[in-house]
Amino acid sequence: MNIEIKHLLFYSKSKWVIATLVFVIFTGFVGDSCLIRRYENNMEISRLSDEIEFYKNKYETDKATLERFKSDPEAVVEVARKKYYMKTRNEDIFIIEEKNDKE
Repeated sequence: MNIEIKHLLFYSKSKWVIATLVFVIFTGFVGDSCLIRRYENNMEISRLSDEIEFYKNKYETDKATLERFKSDPEAVVEVARKKYYMKTRNEDIFIIEEKNDKE
């Protein structure tokens, strides 16, 4: 049996098959560019691309709001009142929250 293994490894064409198999296994599953890492990197790239798109849209929205603030002083007052519940000096604000009876 020992002779058969030596014969298979060193004297026949199967050594090329074994070498190819070892090469495919090494490049496919071991090392920095293995298939698993490539898949993880592609998923990370996809996630980051989505995040870039989100921040580009947010930038455009904020840029438009800033331009509105520069041209219209009433826009600043409107945002301050609605979003941050700010008031003028001689004014009281009452915040009324509706309660759901379904609970």
